[in-house]
Amino acid sequence: MDNMDKWMEKRLTRRQFVSLTGKSLAALAFWGSGAAVSASRAQAESGMISVNSLVTGAPEMRCVFLERLSTKKSDAFYVTTTDENGMELYLIDGGLATGKALLELLNLRKEILTKAGLQSEHKNDSYKLDVTLLISHFHSDHVRELSSGLIASRYLRINAVYMPAATALDQSGVYENGNNSDLDNRPSVLSALEKYQPQAETHVVEFGDVRAVPLNVGELTLYASPVDWGTSEYAEKVGKLYYAGNAAKRRTDTPVAVLNANCLWMRFSFAGHSILFTGDVMKKLEAGNAEALDLFVQEYGEALRSDVVKFPHHGLSRDKACRPVRDSLMTNDEMAACVLTGNGAAEKIGALLSAMNVTWYDIESGSVVYALTEEGIALLSDHA
Repeated sequence: MDNMDKWMEKRLTRRQFVSLTGKSLAALAFWGSGAAVSASRAQAESGMISVNSLVTGAPEMRCVFLERLSTKKSDAFYVTTTDENGMELYLIDGGLATGKALLELLNLRKEILTKAGLQSEHKNDSYKLDVTLLISHFHSDHVRELSSGLIASRYLRINAVYMPAATALDQSGVYENGNNSDLDNRPSVLSALEKYQPQAETHVVEFGDVRAVPLNVGELTLYASPVDWGTSEYAEKVGKLYYAGNAAKRRTDTPVAVLNANCLWMRFSFAGHSILFTGDVMKKLEAGNAEALDLFVQEYGEALRSDVVKFPHHGLSRDKACRPVRDSLMTNDEMAACVLTGNGAAEKIGALLSAMNVTWYDIESGSVVYALTEEGIALLSDHA
């Protein structure tokens, strides 16, 4: 067993795929059925091979909040949907350039091929894992992995990319352009896509838009920021809210705050249950300040409410977000929970959520895995 196999053994044990109702992976999906393998062989002859077609079974949606490989905050998640037609895979952001997200996807591809009896094809790049990218915003801790190697992988085929619109933040020198990731990371990702994945369709979700993305199982809805926080009116508001009296910080940090506020939100739902990804949306002050999180809630209301919520901005120093997350974004389902993705977030935010009787999990303790089936929602990882 090589190092990659050992890593996959740890991350993708059968125990991890057992739900609260006791159903194993084999009961949820029939990997490598005879029909699927035959279809794959036929695809191989024509040069068009999708590894995703080898995963078939009862309708299921699965969400994986990836454990970090570094001590720095880094957001990368993926969602799969499975039914008799195969598997769809959605990668949300990609995190820092640690190789974690790419390694996870390559191991998933390897596992699928192995279970289908095609282990001899592990290094055959004709067998592609089909991926759709969902980008919340272009800060390095969310997308650097994409442009540093994931997009270039010869084992992946990226079919579509969804991203928020670029900000109109002033570039004349009023703000530090080097901190505006729409000016560097966004072009880097787009350039990598053009070079390595020219077939990928790029979709920009404009400010104020709601976009429904068709799924084989369940629904995916994308929610853009109601406003561009980089326009003069809102950029000035950001400065007054967060950096009043500090001109230097206002210049350097406003671009960072603007991109956080402009995040694209993603809500996956199936069979009456849902998971919400909030990116790095801002909520630092007391109620009544109409920050980015407040505007999302005001604009989209009850449509955002979900069973599992990725806590905004990693959970770092965002204690003022606890109450609106609990009151405005979460359901009262017995499985309702928050997932924290920031280094050290549990110490402060976790304690506050616990005081509100909110269940929470932290990816510092390992990947957090949920499954949504027609029978309900289940936590599959070791955090149970």
